Parts: sequence; structure tokens; C-alpha cells
Amino acid sequence: MVDVVVIGGGHAGVEAAAAASRAGASVVLVTRERAALARLSCNPAMGGTAKGQLVKEIDALGGLMGIATDRSAIQYRMLNRSKGPAVWSPRAQTDRDLYTQAIDTLFYERYPDVEIVEDEATGFAVNGDTLTGVRLANVGVLACKTAILCSGTFMRGLTHTGTVQNQSGRFGEPPANHISADLERLGYPLLRFKTGTPPRVYRDSIDLSVMEQQDSEDESWYFSHETTQRYNPQLPCYRAYTVPEAHDGIRARIDESPMYNGTIQSTGPRYCPSIEDKVMRFPDRDRHPLIFEPEGLNNPLMYVNGFSSSMPEEVQLASLRTVPGCEIVRFARPGYAVEYDVVPPHELRATLSTRRIPGLYLAGQINGTSGYEEAAIQGLIAGTNAALTVKGRDPFILRRDEAYGGVLVDDLVTTHPTEPYRMFTSRAEFRLLLRQDNAEERLHEKAFRAGLIPEERYESIRARLDDKSSWIKRLETLKFRRGDLVARDRKPDQLESAAQLLRRPEISLSALLELGNGALPERPDPALLYAIETELRYAGYLDRERRQVEKLRSQEEKRVPDDFDYDIVKALSAEGRQKLETHRPATVGQASRIAGVTPSDLALLVVFLRDRERVAARKQSA
Repeated sequence: MVDVVVIGGGHAGVEAAAAASRAGASVVLVTRERAALARLSCNPAMGGTAKGQLVKEIDALGGLMGIATDRSAIQYRMLNRSKGPAVWSPRAQTDRDLYTQAIDTLFYERYPDVEIVEDEATGFAVNGDTLTGVRLANVGVLACKTAILCSGTFMRGLTHTGTVQNQSGRFGEPPANHISADLERLGYPLLRFKTGTPPRVYRDSIDLSVMEQQDSEDESWYFSHETTQRYNPQLPCYRAYTVPEAHDGIRARIDESPMYNGTIQSTGPRYCPSIEDKVMRFPDRDRHPLIFEPEGLNNPLMYVNGFSSSMPEEVQLASLRTVPGCEIVRFARPGYAVEYDVVPPHELRATLSTRRIPGLYLAGQINGTSGYEEAAIQGLIAGTNAALTVKGRDPFILRRDEAYGGVLVDDLVTTHPTEPYRMFTSRAEFRLLLRQDNAEERLHEKAFRAGLIPEERYESIRARLDDKSSWIKRLETLKFRRGDLVARDRKPDQLESAAQLLRRPEISLSALLELGNGALPERPDPALLYAIETELRYAGYLDRERRQVEKLRSQEEKRVPDDFDYDIVKALSAEGRQKLETHRPATVGQASRIAGVTPSDLALLVVFLRDRERVAARKQSA
């Protein structure tokens, strides 16, 4: 009997299998096609606003996505540089084929004990509420202690391009209908969500010279802690805009859009609308941005970011040909929409195990999320918890103040998303603490305790943090003349500490190091230099966020028993009772974030929990 069976070889599946293996479990990964591990089914890019922070967290937890991104990156850009570091977000354009090759190589080299079985999962063997195995189409029942379902968009997947429909979870790939039917047999409710993808066009059919070129940044930074250089030549992307003529053509045939003629009834992502949705929802706009992204170094295709569509192919082509530079554009594949089944995430615990069958975990788009990065962090969390459960160890749970991954899971289990969930920096209350540059600092303790990173890496992180602390203490005591750094200062001879001076936006740590005159140790590496400067420049804000975290910590850690009977709390509002029973919050903090639970409901819950604790304490002492 195997400890963990992972179903699905997408981004959630590969991270789940790898994490479970690192945490000490025996693992089987079931996928239809070994060569399609972590295939980039939509855009050839990783990271972006808040998503880049997730990739950094995956790397800090020992995952694969950051390493594979660096090995396949053909463009690096740090988004939101004009804003504060709380929202700086790394993004990389990747070579589609190199990314999958990198994942395959990493699996072969680092996880030889993970058995990969090419088969289709059709259901689960269950005894009561205990999972005993996974049913495979060819192998039969594969006995296991836990299983993680990472089905992506394949559960009863149905693609749409105009009136053309295909049962497919991804272009040209069959759906997974049996697994949906078996989940319904086991009592899981299913919802239908929708996502979409733009057309792929031939690069030689576009005049890129008339578009705005977007080059890779010169500054060297990476997604993975182990990357020291760029692996590939860097390629530009190109920005263009739609024109009113294109919008008129879409409006004229909007009744042929499956989204608008009633063919598609499921809910799509509000934050990533199709081109027809943009045209209809924003009629006053005469243009919408498009980014032409290379699919790879030697790939003849480009991905048209911003032009997701399920309109008939001829409508998509006619509309795109009105864009300057695209007059003779040719499609390799039109855009399409895909509908698929999801399990409402109120069925989940914070470990990503399901309430009905604790040994069954769900990760990725089956939980109603959207995006590679969101799927991958869920897979890592689910894989870790499945392994720890088998080992009889405490669960691996990230708090909202510790990680974007913690925000994501907490949002899922408390808010019941009604549309595909996408991560944004605005979702994190403590985003200055959750910067993209400090993921290792935030997560190394939990990563090491769970077995996700080796002791050597843990000690390296600890040594780096000691260096940072030493630098900060030295800079808090080292004095400089204000006049040496501040132009036209009213008190040029007044001495001020380096830490105080760094709170001025016009003063940099590099400038202070120049004036150090041997009083400072050797200049740190660029990453440590940036971390020190950020810590000192935003010290006041960081202290305020840390105080807020501590204030909320007691509420967050106040546990609510999973079997708590909300009927005994007679004064609860009807809506509050219904929401609490549905979501079954693990803590009072989670309960406070459930829509429909009022402050008075929360106060009543806390009173009853205290009474329950007093009764238990009396019985124990009797």
C-alpha cells in the first residue's frame, strides 16, 4: 500500500507529489501522459502581480516551480516598481517546451522514488469515510492511505469555439468524466466554472516593428534560491491595441458567442475577461491592450495575451486583423473557452483535505482557483499534509500573516468563491510583511519542520538572517553627518544614525556604504543589501503590521472544534448559523471572515467556546 496517490500531472499534481516525497511519504503520481507534466496550457509565463510572490513561496518551501521557471525563462520583469516593495511582483516569460522539460528533468533527478503511472483515475475505493484506494482504468484499485485529486479543467471538460463544442479538458485532450460521477456518488456537490485562452498566431504573419517592444530587465534576479545565472537568451514581448473596428465586428456577431447566447451557463473569471466581454462591458473604451508573447526560443508561435475568446474562429481572425501589424495574421489555433467541474471549497479543511473523506485531498482548479501558481501552492500544501497525516504528525498550515499561500487557502475555505479565484496583492492584509524578497525568511522554519527543505539549506538561511541582523544593528548605531547626505540640510553638522537616514527616500544604503570609510564590513550581496535597506526604510510600517498581527494572533489561534454543535448557540442569526455549519471554520479568526457571520454571532461563539473549555477543565480536574 502506498502512502499518497496524486491524480493529475499538472502544476498542482507535480508539486503535490514532490512535496509528499520530501516529507517522507511513498508516492505514486497518476497521469495520462508523462511527457505532459506541468504543461503550460494557457500563457507561457510565470509570476506577475501576487503570483510572483506565490512562486517565491513555492521555492522557499522546496518546490519545483521557481527552478523550472528560471531554467526556461526568456524574459524577466519586476512589475510595480513605481510603487512600494509591498507590491513588487516578479514575472518571467518562459519557453513552453523548456519549462515542461525542466520539470521532467527535476523529477527524474530529485524524486526517483516517485512512481509515475500513465493511466486514468476513474474513482475512489472508500470504506465508510475512510479512503482505501484509487481506481485506475487499466491497473484497477491502487491501494493507498491518502489521495490528492488535481484534475485541472478536465472534470467533464467541454471546450467552446463559437458553435463548435468538444468534450475536452484541454485542446485536443479528452475529459475526465468518470471522476466527476464518482465524486457525486460520494456526496460531493459540484459546480461548473469556465475559463478561456487566446489564439496562438504565427510570428511570421505579424509586423512586430509597428508595436511597442517590451524588453527583459537588465537587473539580475531569479525565482529560485539556487539560480545564479540566466540560462537562456532574452526575448522581447510586443504591445498593441485593439481598434473600434474590431469592437464593431464583435458586437455585430455577439449572438454567436457561447457566453452571450446562453450556451455557457457557468461562471468565468471576472479579472481575466474575454475580448467579447471587454467590448460589451466597457462600450466607452475605444481600445484594449494586447501583448504578443513568444511561446519559446525556437517556437514559431506567439500567444496573444488580452484576446481570450470563445467567438467563432472567423470572428476572432477578422477582429485581430484590424489591429495594426496584424493585417495578414494567421492562426495556429483559435481561442476557446472551457467549462469544467469544481468542488465548492467549503468542503475543505485548511489542510486541503475534504470533510467527507479526510484521506482525500483536493488541489488546484478543482477548488475553484485560476492560474498555474495558485494551483502549485495548493498542491504543495496538500502533498505536505497528506504525508504528515500518514506519519501521524501535526498539519502544515500557513497563516494569512505568513504567506500568500495562507491567504489563498483561508480565502477558499471561508469565502466560498463564486467565480474562479485569482490571487492579488490586495487580498493580503499584511502584504508589506509578505514581500517577494523575504519568502525564505518567512517560511524556512515551517519548511524545515515539515521536512520540505534539508538541514543544509535551513542553516544557510539562518546564517543569512544573522548577517542581516548584524548589519541592521550596526547601521542603527553608526552615525553620519546629515550634511554629507542631505542637500541643503538646515542642520548639516547634526549626526544621525544610518538607520534613521535610510527612512529618507532620497538616501540609499549604497550611498551610505560609500561614506562608511571602513566603519562598515564588506558590502553584502545585492539581495541582502536590498533586504537590509527595505527593513530599515520601512521599519515603522513593518512594526505596525507586526503589532496588528500579534493583536489578531489570539483570535486566529482560538480553535473551534470540528464537531462543534452550532444549534446550542440559540441566539445566533439564521444566516450566521447556516454559514458556520457550511464552512466549519477551524478558528475564531476564520469564522470572523465568513460573509454573513456578524460581530454579535462571533461574540456568542467565543462565549460558548469559553464555557465549553471551562466545563472540560472541571471534568479533567475532578
